[in-house]
Amino acid sequence: MLKKLFGGAFLMALGLSVWGQNVTFRVDMQNENFNGPVRLTGGFAGWFDGKLEMLDLDNDNIYEISLELLPGRYEYKFLKGNWAGTELLTSPSAAYCTMTTNGNTNRVLQMGASDTILPVVCFDSCMACGNTTPPADVNVTFQVDMSALGSGSTYLTGNTLSLIH
Repeated sequence: MLKKLFGGAFLMALGLSVWGQNVTFRVDMQNENFNGPVRLTGGFAGWFDGKLEMLDLDNDNIYEISLELLPGRYEYKFLKGNWAGTELLTSPSAAYCTMTTNGNTNRVLQMGASDTILPVVCFDSCMACGNTTPPADVNVTFQVDMSALGSGSTYLTGNTLSLIH
């Protein structure tokens, strides 16, 4: 126990976290008809549908939950009740915050090293309810120092989603 505590203190002294950061997930359910709770599921919860119930404490139809997660990439979904009420995330507006893995389309979070409050999104959309304007395109410049590798071709590849977050 002491070894773990001192190891954690050492890493903290170096500015590294041994514990996760807080992230708040928020979903607007104003356009949904449903009975039962709103839930969050994802890889961080073993994809169970009943584990993480979200709450609407101020009756504004925006359900929230805060979790502690380590930095990394996470896939997740919001549920109306259980898996029968899962978001499908197939609309064009869902392309800005999702990725498809093994035929399943999920939301994606790239968790950094600081606490995060995610924007409020409409259920089954990547945007706020009533917003139909997709995010603006962003120009990105990549610079790679290839001097140590000699001559040859260099390629940039990957899913553009990972560039968005």
